[in-house]
Amino acid sequence: MNSKALEIAIVCVNHNSYCELNLFIDSIQKALLNSDNVNLVLVIVDNSSNKKEITVGVSYDLTVIDSVNDGYMAGLNRGYQSLADTSIYDYIIASNVDLEMKSTFFQEIKKSAYPEDVLVIGPSIYSRKYHIDMNPQRIYRPKKNKYLINEFIFSFPQIYRLQRFISKYKKNKSNATKYPYATEMYACHGAVFIFTSEFFNRMGTIDYPLFLYGEEIFIAEQVRSLGGRIIYDPNLEFLDEGSVSTSKLDYKRLAKEHLKATRFILKNYYP
Repeated sequence: MNSKALEIAIVCVNHNSYCELNLFIDSIQKALLNSDNVNLVLVIVDNSSNKKEITVGVSYDLTVIDSVNDGYMAGLNRGYQSLADTSIYDYIIASNVDLEMKSTFFQEIKKSAYPEDVLVIGPSIYSRKYHIDMNPQRIYRPKKNKYLINEFIFSFPQIYRLQRFISKYKKNKSNATKYPYATEMYACHGAVFIFTSEFFNRMGTIDYPLFLYGEEIFIAEQVRSLGGRIIYDPNLEFLDEGSVSTSKLDYKRLAKEHLKATRFILKNYYP
């Protein structure tokens, strides 16, 4: 007797990263061929300023949505809203495209059985640039003082520029704690969110109002308010090529977007 097929939707946002997008699509295809009994839908929200035709041969349902660039989460939400019936999916994966899915991904997620209160799963995201796993991003909820300090830093682009340089240096020298087992965390890295069906059953949303940054906290605080948990699962693996889109923005624009996100977080979650 055949087991029930796993229903998965992947929604991703592409912004002028067609080379990375093609690698991402190819890696999904390889992972799918390496597994069975998986029904997959891929939705690409293309908010590039210089549109190119996306023509790839895949064995799954592929939809491309031309979009204006109104932000990462806005793009993901547009892709999510395009799904005909979201209730059929066991998992909805929301991601950027400068990634490669490991060939064992679908095999591993099929073997997994998460408790009902697990609303979001953060996979292993190994950074080729920094040689670290970017998850778990935050094990514990930050104190309000951290955001107040960040608000000060982001208010002065030159200070932010220095802080950014120091942060990159620390990443290059990082001996980050490794978690070889499933671990509960406060927030996962925003490059990939794996939402269980229960997240949306509890009326969770990915309709985030800001253009950039803060999406990890937006999701984390929802999960917290919904009485759920976020789990890091090292068996679900991606490779990260780096923030291709944001790397093209100058530090003044990045500081401005960080400041907006920090003030949003302080206003909504740290009154």
